[in-house]
Amino acid sequence: MKQAAFVASVCKMKGSINTTAHSLSRLIGAVIALNYLGAPLWSAEPEVSEAEQWKRITERIRTELGITNAEEMMKIPIFRDVVVHPAFGFRWDEIPPPTLTNAAAMATVNAFIATNGWNMCTGGLGHFAFVSEKKSLRGLPWREIRDRDFDAVTHKEILYVRLKGWHYNDSGVAFNPKTNRFDGSIAGFKHLTNHWYVWAMPEDPDVSLAKIYEGEKVPTQAGPHLSELAAIEIALKTLSTNSTFKVEDTTCDAALKDWGWSVTVWREPRTPSGFWTVEVTHRGKVKAIVSGF
Repeated sequence: MKQAAFVASVCKMKGSINTTAHSLSRLIGAVIALNYLGAPLWSAEPEVSEAEQWKRITERIRTELGITNAEEMMKIPIFRDVVVHPAFGFRWDEIPPPTLTNAAAMATVNAFIATNGWNMCTGGLGHFAFVSEKKSLRGLPWREIRDRDFDAVTHKEILYVRLKGWHYNDSGVAFNPKTNRFDGSIAGFKHLTNHWYVWAMPEDPDVSLAKIYEGEKVPTQAGPHLSELAAIEIALKTLSTNSTFKVEDTTCDAALKDWGWSVTVWREPRTPSGFWTVEVTHRGKVKAIVSGF
């Protein structure tokens, strides 16, 4: 989207991306951060081959993270594993509804619950790294990951399955047939279909994510939309309170969402984790600030 001239003069594209091997940990951090930003931007059509889906994911990493040698980075297992499957997109809430719906689709899940019960974890749930009661589950009702093993645990009549996790950043799917309240450690969740949800548990407690139960409507922003220019101005003004932030050393990208604007402010020259993302509602309120540093 085009920006007004005076904002563009501040937010000019400069430099290139340093994606050398020593910056891998920072790259992973950037991917994890973007995992929790905004609403889904992309999902793969069923007829698209897996190879083509990986190409699209790689292109998104190049454009959204600014990583120029994304193809090389995606050959590194620890980086590639951040993507559960290319059909599941990039962010936590891009996972599609179950792709297997026949009579046998839930057989393994039902057997897991019948064997272990609905309350394997009797205390607070918390991060999966500390959940000692978790067990391996294979046979989720998604064709793309049907033959893969994932950590799973039941807690207060909800089945939680972690699909990916790095350090204390976890996300996955949950089966909640009674629409019970999710554990307080779950920062975000959205209903998919047939009692299945996506969920996320970021390490940063300040990350604000959507919480939408089955039967609830996705919240939309009423009233006039804030302009891109105004959103960028608010983001820059908000960040200017940081003593290390210098407006003249930054570039800006803005993405329109249902609730407002997600403004990513890059420090130049760009590095994979050298950014802030400021979420600004259409009423001009800053709802979240996520730092890639």
